[in-house]
Amino acid sequence: MELIKKSISNTLQTLQSETRSVFFHGDSSAEQSASTHPTASTSSTTEYSANSVAFQQQVGAPEKWKMPVFQKPSRAPRGAPPVGDETVLRSIPEDYFRGEGFDAVAFELQKMLHDEFSIEYVERERLRLKRQLQVVSKKVSALIVANAPSYSAQMERISQMRSEVGAVVEIVSAIREDLHGVKMQCNNGLEILANDRKKCLLQRLRRTLLAVKTLYETEYRLKELIQNGEFPAAIHLCIEAKNAARAYSHFSCISELSEKLTKIMKGIEGDLDDALASMATVFDADRYALICGGYRSLDKELEMALKLVEFFRATMESSARSVLLERVRSKPLISPPETLSYEQLCENVPVDVMLETVRELGFVVCKVLCGFHAVLRHHVDEDERIACGSLSEEDFQGVVQRTLSGNLYSVSKTASAKFNTLLCCHDLSLLKFDQFLDIVEMANGFKKFGREHFGNACGEVSISLEKQTVLYFGRYHRERMEELRMFLENEAFALCPVPMQFTLFDLQEFFFLKEASAGFDAVDGAQNLDDLGEQLDFVLLAADAPNPFVEAAKTRLNGVRKQTSSDDSVDDDSPLQTEVLSPTSDVDDPKMAHVMPNLCNTALNLLKFFGRYIRMTSVFHSVADEATVGITQLFSYFFYSVFVFFGSDSALRAFDIQECPGKLRGVVEEIRATLIDDGQASPTVLPLGVRLPRCQLSPVVDLSSAEDCFALSERVVAVESVVFVAKQLDLIRPVVESLLASDRKSALLERFYNDIVPSAVYLRDCVYGAVASRALRFHDFVHLVATTHWDVNELQSQHSAYVDFLLEDMRSFALRFERAAVLVHVSRPVRTVLWENVIQCAFKALVQGYVEAGRKCSNEGRALMQLDLQQLVMKMETMVDLRPIPYRAYVENYIKAYYLPESSLEQWIAQHKEYTGSQMIALLNVATHVSKKARTRIISALDD
Repeated sequence: MELIKKSISNTLQTLQSETRSVFFHGDSSAEQSASTHPTASTSSTTEYSANSVAFQQQVGAPEKWKMPVFQKPSRAPRGAPPVGDETVLRSIPEDYFRGEGFDAVAFELQKMLHDEFSIEYVERERLRLKRQLQVVSKKVSALIVANAPSYSAQMERISQMRSEVGAVVEIVSAIREDLHGVKMQCNNGLEILANDRKKCLLQRLRRTLLAVKTLYETEYRLKELIQNGEFPAAIHLCIEAKNAARAYSHFSCISELSEKLTKIMKGIEGDLDDALASMATVFDADRYALICGGYRSLDKELEMALKLVEFFRATMESSARSVLLERVRSKPLISPPETLSYEQLCENVPVDVMLETVRELGFVVCKVLCGFHAVLRHHVDEDERIACGSLSEEDFQGVVQRTLSGNLYSVSKTASAKFNTLLCCHDLSLLKFDQFLDIVEMANGFKKFGREHFGNACGEVSISLEKQTVLYFGRYHRERMEELRMFLENEAFALCPVPMQFTLFDLQEFFFLKEASAGFDAVDGAQNLDDLGEQLDFVLLAADAPNPFVEAAKTRLNGVRKQTSSDDSVDDDSPLQTEVLSPTSDVDDPKMAHVMPNLCNTALNLLKFFGRYIRMTSVFHSVADEATVGITQLFSYFFYSVFVFFGSDSALRAFDIQECPGKLRGVVEEIRATLIDDGQASPTVLPLGVRLPRCQLSPVVDLSSAEDCFALSERVVAVESVVFVAKQLDLIRPVVESLLASDRKSALLERFYNDIVPSAVYLRDCVYGAVASRALRFHDFVHLVATTHWDVNELQSQHSAYVDFLLEDMRSFALRFERAAVLVHVSRPVRTVLWENVIQCAFKALVQGYVEAGRKCSNEGRALMQLDLQQLVMKMETMVDLRPIPYRAYVENYIKAYYLPESSLEQWIAQHKEYTGSQMIALLNVATHVSKKARTRIISALDD
């Protein structure tokens, strides 16, 4: 095959060379053919001309070298011998046969550079080259013609050989393809078998390596699970890893790993304990479920429950100690606070931060107790789910639930001991009232929380609190009594501005009553001491139940906000408001219903004291008796002091008018005997044993100024303050009684509300009577009446001069009274009492004037008396709003008694005790129709 290709290649190269030679010698062949064919010669000549021009243009000859184109070249001389073709062929330089890359033009031009350059030379060279071309062309044509049959035969043979070779090539290609396919199949099968074997080996190796890798990664995975609190998964993983390590124990690295897994298992138990201890501080249900699962995997649930109880106790003790350490560090101590015991820390807590310390201690302790209930509730719910799943009718209790329920009392006992120690190590009587009351309320909330949810009555807290409360209330009451005395001795009895329709419920001290839906519940009575040391029933704490000390803080904050708000009216729906009448509902004058009440500063503070006493009793019922006595003593001392200030300067006795009603005098005397320290021993001693000296009226109050109506405005404020406070006490009577148990209703309280409180209105007669007894110029009035001539013989149509004197004096007093009324709010009862006393004193003075007139009085004089009385009454009706004019009958009956016969007069004198003996004797002296014997007998009876 290779030989065939080589032969064909040589033949083709030979043909190529011959063809190229033909092209090189084309001109000589053309010249020869031109001699035979003239047309060809002409054509060649034309070609020559063109070639000549092309030659000149191609070589770029200089302008002087350019020659004109010859249309007809010169022919060779006719006699020259022809040159043979072989000779011409041999004359062709060998350079023309170099093959490709030969440039004939450049070759010929190069030769011209070395030879003589002329036209003849160029022409000669042209003809030579033309001849050579013709010979070569002729030679080529001859060779072609000669070799054409052989060439055709060879080409046919080559074509046949090419077909045969193509067929062979196709057969060989098909065979190779089949062989290649079989080879590929064999190779693939072998590779598959080899790969499968490698795969099996690699898989076995991979499983082994993965197992080793997993065992090594287990350590990190265990740490991650422990850190995330997934203890059940960590324990299961550790156990599985230990079991798997046994299968690879022949590896030395696995042996070391087994030892590490054993240590990790012990570490997991320690981490479980730490995580369980953290549940005593902050309970997380999800995390706790994982912790329980971990202990359950270790089969240590009972041990977990016991540890949990100890953790809660330890957390409670550490939390309580941390609270005290934080408070004690601000105080310089001899020893470091960390070295002090819990009791010593409690003793060193500063008094000024006692309230905050109690609140914070109670908060942290109750927070731990709430966490304990959260854990218990988790197990109760879990046991209920287990019971539902088992479809058992019996209540199922797990070991953890039983253990926690059995330790509720002991855990709560630890908390109450911490709380009680703080209360016992301080004298709470040094605290302010609000601070002490807040502590008492928080302690009651703590006791209620322990009783309801832990079955712990907190008896030690109750006992300590009762002692502290009794001591505090005794000191506090003595201070309030002294403070009340100070207020009274510095009181100017000026009008204190308060809202219209003001009641004690508008005071911030009584805001706690508004929050009660129906007053106070009945007092539960003394705590059963038999229950102090045993666990009682308990109620499981709700999941959303707040910390009682958080609720106490919110309640106090709401109370502060309410105190700062402008709440000027009591809610109409308040049950306390609907049980009794309002202070203005029983006022006789409807116009005063919308007027600010007369209230002094002392009375306002007294109402605040009442609110504090009631609030203290509401939070700690054991001082209910002392608080009730304290309220009665405060009001009694205020009542007595107002009486002494403004009721002891009365001149009513000069008019034979009782200065003080009998009931009022009895009440005043009782107060003096039991409450006032006047240096005399008293057989009656009240429970609190408080006795105060009599108050002294402030010098700023002038009781002798006639221009100011003898301090009428101050008297009105003082008396009406007492009346107002009395009505407020009647308003809160259901509250006060509800604070006492049914078997402890105090006789003192009954007497207080039945005798002392109602006697407040009698102060009006006493105090306003003192003003009325000096309101007019009674001495001058009596003298005018006595100097009037009553022995006239004619009936008079004009009233006497003393009538105008009295009316003018009353008008003057009325003006002064109205000026005083501008400073205070004078109600209709006050006006009525004051004018009744003034009129009574005036009529008493009028009768006294009749008595001092002597025996000279005619019937016409008696008629003049009646005329004067009618004029007085008529003018008085225009001055005062009283219908009828009171005490008119007192004067009228005395005047008409003159006309009675002797028998009737004696009976009249026996029936009318309102007249004095001197007045009766004067009447008998002017009654001329009475016999001397009868007159003597009646006078003797009057003297007796």
